[in-house]
Amino acid sequence: MLDADFWWDQAQEFRQRAETSRNDDRREELRDLADVCLTVAAHIEEHAASG
Repeated sequence: MLDADFWWDQAQEFRQRAETSRNDDRREELRDLADVCLTVAAHIEEHAASG
């Protein structure tokens, strides 16, 4: 299983790619993917802290 740091890093990568994208649709999709990665990382950290 991947740890939360991986997902934080993935989110950062998607955000960086979104900043350099010239395509509005692609930029929005990359931002959405970053948000999903942040959610996954937060859930991993929540469950690790509680158990």
